[in-house]
Formats: sequence, structure tokens, C-alpha cells
Amino acid sequence: MIALALLIGCLLYMFIAKLMVLLVGKLADVLGMTATTKRTIQTTCVAIFVLIPMWDIIPGWMYFKHLCDNQAETNILKTVDLEEKYFLPNGQADGQKVADKFKSFFSSDKQFSALFHIEKRESALQDSRTGEMLGTTKEFVYRGGWITRLILPDARYLCSQYQGSSAHMVLWREVIRPKRDSNPEGR
Repeated sequence: MIALALLIGCLLYMFIAKLMVLLVGKLADVLGMTATTKRTIQTTCVAIFVLIPMWDIIPGWMYFKHLCDNQAETNILKTVDLEEKYFLPNGQADGQKVADKFKSFFSSDKQFSALFHIEKRESALQDSRTGEMLGTTKEFVYRGGWITRLILPDARYLCSQYQGSSAHMVLWREVIRPKRDSNPEGR
């Protein structure tokens, strides 16, 4: 049903665009403009109708990349080595087993750039016993242009330096690490 509504919307938009190009052409004829001027005005009209649904995609993506390159960061202030029993088989710290040892903070500003649909996320990890800050992160999420948000409301792009994980998960992985056996030969 959504696909049908989207198709009807696109066809209606194209019909309105064509109608506007024809009306602009007739207006150019009434005003006695040359054929070259008429074509230029009609081409401009087509360009405007093409740009309306995607005007914010390129500048939004460029701003997102700028933020990722210049402001996204992971600051590891201290690492903690724990025994293997605190980790899941995939190497990630087991949140239930370490919940009493660490406090995690997370904030999200979904309106960081409302114009370009960019969200700013910040997180921190703290030692529960000492209150010492172990690390902080800042990352950005791009949700696409307005037409993308209309068609794919769950689409999102993360800064590439986090390799598909959130910065919050990278923080946990970098700060809390499995203790390495200091005597690898077992002596």
C-alpha cells in the first residue's frame, strides 16, 4: 500500500512538473520571448522540480562528513583489564556481569542539525567505585535528506571510523579488555 501511494505521489509530482513547464512556456510566448530564452526558462523550471526533493542531500552529507572528520572522537582515558569470566564468547564485555563495576552515560541530541537531519550522540564510561572517568565518545548520525526520511524513516549512517558499531560500543570494547595471561607458557 505504501509503494502504491509512493508511486501515485511520484506520478502526480511529475504531472505537476510537466504542467508547470508547459505553463512557463506559454507565458514566455505571451511575453514575446525568444525561443532560446523560452528553453532556458523551461530548463530552469525542470531543474527546480528535480532539485526540490533532493536539495538537502548533498550539503547534508558534506556537513555530516565534516562533523565525522573533525568532531567525532573516542577518548580512552584509562583501560581496565578483567578476567575472561566477564566477557561474552564474541569478546564483548558482558553488561550484566560488569554492571556493578562501571557506570555508562549516554545522551542524544536529535535536533543537533534539524535542517540536515543530523543527530549528535555522546557517551561516557566511569569506574563505579572510584568515580574515575575511563573514556568518552562523540559521534554523529545522518538520517538522509527530507525525501529519504519520508521514504525510509529508519535509514541512518554512522561515522565510518566506528566500522559499523556505535561509538558507545567501541568505547566499551576499548576501555574494558580481557586480561592477558602474563605467563603464556603456563610456568
